[in-house]
Amino acid sequence: MPAGAGVAVVDTPAGAGERELEPFLDVASAVLVPVQPSAFDIEASARFLETLATHPRVRRGTLPVALVVNRIKPQTNAAQQALELLRGWNFPVVAQLRDSQAYTVLTGLGRSLFDYHSAQVRAHQDDWKPLFHWLQQVD
Repeated sequence: MPAGAGVAVVDTPAGAGERELEPFLDVASAVLVPVQPSAFDIEASARFLETLATHPRVRRGTLPVALVVNRIKPQTNAAQQALELLRGWNFPVVAQLRDSQAYTVLTGLGRSLFDYHSAQVRAHQDDWKPLFHWLQQVD
Protein backbone atom coordinates (compact mmCIF):
# COMPACT_ATOMS: atom_id res chain seq x y z
CA MET A 1 0.00 0.00 0.00
CA PRO A 2 1.48 3.38 -0.94
CA ALA A 3 2.56 5.55 1.99
CA GLY A 4 -0.15 8.02 2.97
CA ALA A 5 -2.92 6.15 1.17
CA GLY A 6 -6.12 6.06 3.18
CA VAL A 7 -7.99 3.56 1.03
CA ALA A 8 -6.90 1.16 -1.66
CA VAL A 9 -9.35 -0.60 -3.96
CA VAL A 10 -8.04 -3.71 -5.65
CA ASP A 11 -10.06 -4.89 -8.62
CA THR A 12 -9.09 -8.47 -9.38
CA PRO A 13 -9.99 -10.53 -12.43
CA ALA A 14 -13.15 -12.61 -12.09
CA GLY A 15 -11.22 -15.87 -12.27
CA ALA A 16 -8.67 -14.96 -9.59
CA GLY A 17 -7.89 -17.87 -7.34
CA GLU A 18 -6.87 -18.18 -3.73
CA ARG A 19 -3.15 -18.02 -4.52
CA GLU A 20 -3.51 -14.71 -6.40
CA LEU A 21 -5.79 -13.19 -3.74
CA GLU A 22 -3.92 -14.33 -0.62
CA PRO A 23 -1.64 -11.26 -0.31
CA PHE A 24 -4.65 -8.95 -0.56
CA LEU A 25 -6.88 -10.94 1.78
CA ASP A 26 -4.21 -10.86 4.47
CA VAL A 27 -4.38 -7.04 4.66
CA ALA A 28 -7.86 -6.16 3.36
CA SER A 29 -10.46 -4.42 5.50
CA ALA A 30 -13.35 -5.86 3.49
CA VAL A 31 -14.14 -7.79 0.33
CA LEU A 32 -16.88 -6.78 -2.09
CA VAL A 33 -17.87 -9.32 -4.70
CA PRO A 34 -19.81 -7.97 -7.67
CA VAL A 35 -22.32 -10.47 -9.04
CA GLN A 36 -24.42 -10.07 -12.15
CA PRO A 37 -27.89 -11.63 -11.89
CA SER A 38 -27.38 -14.30 -14.54
CA ALA A 39 -27.08 -18.04 -14.06
CA PHE A 40 -23.56 -18.05 -15.52
CA ASP A 41 -22.31 -15.28 -13.22
CA ILE A 42 -24.01 -16.68 -10.15
CA GLU A 43 -22.45 -20.09 -10.75
CA ALA A 44 -18.99 -18.57 -11.19
CA SER A 45 -19.47 -16.44 -8.08
CA ALA A 46 -20.59 -19.44 -6.04
CA ARG A 47 -17.33 -21.26 -6.78
CA PHE A 48 -15.31 -18.15 -5.94
CA LEU A 49 -17.21 -17.57 -2.68
CA GLU A 50 -16.75 -21.20 -1.63
CA THR A 51 -13.00 -20.73 -1.99
CA LEU A 52 -13.09 -17.34 -0.28
CA ALA A 53 -15.00 -18.81 2.68
CA THR A 54 -12.04 -21.09 3.43
CA HIS A 55 -9.65 -18.18 4.04
CA PRO A 56 -8.78 -18.06 7.75
CA ARG A 57 -9.82 -14.42 8.21
CA VAL A 58 -13.18 -15.01 6.51
CA ARG A 59 -13.78 -18.19 8.57
CA ARG A 60 -13.00 -16.31 11.81
CA GLY A 61 -15.27 -13.43 10.79
CA THR A 62 -12.47 -10.86 10.87
CA LEU A 63 -12.66 -10.15 7.13
CA PRO A 64 -16.17 -9.04 6.15
CA VAL A 65 -17.40 -10.14 2.73
CA ALA A 66 -20.45 -8.77 0.95
CA LEU A 67 -22.14 -9.08 -2.43
CA VAL A 68 -23.01 -6.24 -4.79
CA VAL A 69 -25.55 -7.18 -7.42
CA ASN A 70 -24.50 -5.33 -10.55
CA ARG A 71 -26.45 -4.47 -13.70
CA ILE A 72 -29.73 -5.64 -12.25
CA LYS A 73 -33.11 -4.98 -13.85
CA PRO A 74 -35.08 -5.03 -10.59
CA GLN A 75 -38.57 -5.41 -12.08
CA THR A 76 -37.83 -8.66 -13.91
CA ASN A 77 -38.67 -12.13 -12.61
CA ALA A 78 -35.13 -13.28 -13.38
CA ALA A 79 -33.69 -10.54 -11.19
CA GLN A 80 -36.01 -11.38 -8.32
CA GLN A 81 -35.12 -15.08 -8.58
CA ALA A 82 -31.42 -14.22 -8.62
CA LEU A 83 -31.80 -12.01 -5.54
CA GLU A 84 -33.68 -14.75 -3.70
CA LEU A 85 -30.87 -17.19 -4.47
CA LEU A 86 -28.12 -14.73 -3.50
CA ARG A 87 -29.82 -13.86 -0.22
CA GLY A 88 -29.59 -17.53 0.71
CA TRP A 89 -25.80 -17.43 0.65
CA ASN A 90 -23.61 -16.83 3.69
CA PHE A 91 -22.62 -13.33 2.60
CA PRO A 92 -25.02 -10.37 2.64
CA VAL A 93 -26.24 -8.57 -0.46
CA VAL A 94 -25.36 -4.97 0.44
CA ALA A 95 -26.31 -3.19 -2.77
CA GLN A 96 -28.25 -3.61 -6.00
CA LEU A 97 -26.92 -1.41 -8.80
CA ARG A 98 -29.36 -1.06 -11.67
CA ASP A 99 -28.52 -1.69 -15.30
CA SER A 100 -28.53 1.82 -16.74
CA GLN A 101 -27.18 3.70 -19.70
CA ALA A 102 -26.38 6.53 -17.27
CA TYR A 103 -23.11 4.77 -16.36
CA THR A 104 -22.10 4.47 -20.01
CA VAL A 105 -23.01 8.05 -20.88
CA LEU A 106 -21.31 9.52 -17.83
CA THR A 107 -18.17 7.45 -18.34
CA GLY A 108 -18.03 8.76 -21.91
CA LEU A 109 -18.20 12.28 -20.48
CA GLY A 110 -15.42 11.53 -18.02
CA ARG A 111 -17.86 11.93 -15.11
CA SER A 112 -19.19 9.78 -12.34
CA LEU A 113 -22.73 9.17 -11.27
CA PHE A 114 -22.15 11.57 -8.38
CA ASP A 115 -21.27 14.52 -10.63
CA TYR A 116 -24.90 15.02 -11.69
CA HIS A 117 -28.07 15.70 -9.79
CA SER A 118 -30.99 15.08 -12.15
CA ALA A 119 -33.92 13.12 -10.70
CA GLN A 120 -33.03 10.02 -12.74
CA VAL A 121 -29.38 10.09 -11.69
CA ARG A 122 -30.30 10.73 -8.04
CA ALA A 123 -32.30 7.51 -8.05
CA HIS A 124 -29.17 5.65 -9.19
CA GLN A 125 -27.11 7.43 -6.52
CA ASP A 126 -29.54 6.09 -3.92
CA ASP A 127 -28.70 2.55 -5.06
CA TRP A 128 -25.19 3.10 -3.67
CA LYS A 129 -26.25 4.25 -0.18
CA PRO A 130 -26.54 0.75 1.37
CA LEU A 131 -23.05 -0.08 0.06
CA PHE A 132 -21.55 3.10 1.52
CA HIS A 133 -23.31 2.39 4.81
CA TRP A 134 -21.91 -1.15 4.93
CA LEU A 135 -18.40 0.11 4.16
CA GLN A 136 -18.61 2.66 6.98
CA GLN A 137 -19.62 -0.11 9.38
CA VAL A 138 -16.62 -2.28 8.52
CA ASP A 139 -14.15 0.60 8.60
